[in-house]
Amino acid sequence: MHPEIKINYTAGAFPGIDETYEGHEGAKKYWRDLREPWRSLTMRVEALHETGYKVVTVFAFEGEGREGIVVRRRLGNVLTITDGLVSRLDAYGNPSAALKAAGLSE
Repeated sequence: MHPEIKINYTAGAFPGIDETYEGHEGAKKYWRDLREPWRSLTMRVEALHETGYKVVTVFAFEGEGREGIVVRRRLGNVLTITDGLVSRLDAYGNPSAALKAAGLSE
């Protein structure tokens, strides 16, 4: 992970997540915030799409909330690579939005 990583979470898929996180400490907080409401959490990568210095990850999310409610969603992220490290992560509420943001389509 790049030391100046920036995470943009505008997906709105889950409450309690800040819109922006920066640096290694910000990345740690993002993952803590993402995991906090779940009793269990699984993310399984379904596809990777590379385009220049960006990689789109399409993944299946499954989480069981503290009250036992199970949530299943397909999501997408766009990772920007700088000097071989992830320097930016843009989170999207669905794979199509992530692919479109990277100039790709399903």
